[in-house]
Amino acid sequence: MSSPKFELKSLAIITVVGYSLNFLCALIGTCLPEASYQQLLCYQIGDASAIMASVIAARYIGLRSQHVAASAFILLGITHGLSLASSGLESFNIEKGVTVVMPMIPSIALLCWCTTFPVWLRAAGFIPVFLFIYVYITVVSGSPYYDLPVKLAYTFWLLTEILWSVYIYRDWKKEQVVS
Repeated sequence: MSSPKFELKSLAIITVVGYSLNFLCALIGTCLPEASYQQLLCYQIGDASAIMASVIAARYIGLRSQHVAASAFILLGITHGLSLASSGLESFNIEKGVTVVMPMIPSIALLCWCTTFPVWLRAAGFIPVFLFIYVYITVVSGSPYYDLPVKLAYTFWLLTEILWSVYIYRDWKKEQVVS
């Protein structure tokens, strides 16, 4: 396998692994005591994996000449960075946690340019955005953060990213058949 082909394969696989690890860490984290060191550590590992996956996905999509969507993945990495920053060693900073929606909105909007994904998946990316907007509004109004909407928002966000990674991997596989 030539070096460029190996690079593309690596980018596709690392994207799948990073987003899958994020999902797995989030799943494990939900089974641990709320705001415990172990739970926060799981979330931190997951967010770090998602940052990596987002940057790698940006590179892959950029190499496919979809530069607007590549920029969207960089913004998505920043979004995960905010999520990572909200998880401390002993507590979760809710004020930082609700701000993930700020860079998420433009990143999801810019991902609508990504022709690697089907239209339904591009549209589905807005589900977590709307849920996070709802969480933001309710938290600012004084409602609790740890509620069903935030769990749904994170679940849809992580599942959407896994689906994106699957389509990136499928795109790489399709390219192998063509070349």
